[in-house]
Amino acid sequence: MRDMIIWSSNTATNYVIDLITATTGDTLLSPEEFMAWVNRRQAVNRYFKSLKWPELADINLCQKLMDDERYGREKAFVTFGGNNHNRLCSNAAARLMFELFNGTVAAPERCRIMAARFHRSLTTEFAAQPAAQINGYFGASLPADATLYSKAGWTGWTGDPLASYRRHDLGYIELPSAHEGHYQALTLAVFTQGQAMSEDTAVLPAIARLAYDAVMAV
Repeated sequence: MRDMIIWSSNTATNYVIDLITATTGDTLLSPEEFMAWVNRRQAVNRYFKSLKWPELADINLCQKLMDDERYGREKAFVTFGGNNHNRLCSNAAARLMFELFNGTVAAPERCRIMAARFHRSLTTEFAAQPAAQINGYFGASLPADATLYSKAGWTGWTGDPLASYRRHDLGYIELPSAHEGHYQALTLAVFTQGQAMSEDTAVLPAIARLAYDAVMAV
């Protein structure tokens, strides 16, 4: 889970999906076996929809993350029913982050443990690491006295036009302690799509700074 969140490891993410759904992605299955496999993989969606949040009504989070084209049962699953790609909107991501940091999406102690995994240092040393998700994302423009918890996402060309060219960021930003009497934190989610946006390393930092300055000015 650490590598899934901190470094956006697709391999780690896919392993977590396998563990919680008791599935593996491999060769094609018979129709009967495939439908049983699909039911197990859908456990991810059933969990989130059990929260009964309107923001999660139309999500699809049961697909693995790929660096290029899919094969075997993963290819069959992503085209199951037409287009079965993952679907998530910024409102859903923002609410999940907000509820996590307010201790209401699970038991408070479990929320605290999960939230800590999202912390990203704003030091130059951490930002210089290739998968730090600071440069080109929210953290690049935040002042050193802010505290950032975030999860970014990026794809270039993957071989699948329906899963290519995105740059997203989701953050819970704690403001400097001197301002705690008014605002303690802000939750920000920005999803973008298209090759130009995917390659633009300035837009997400600019949006984060605008949001940060607006909150601090109140």
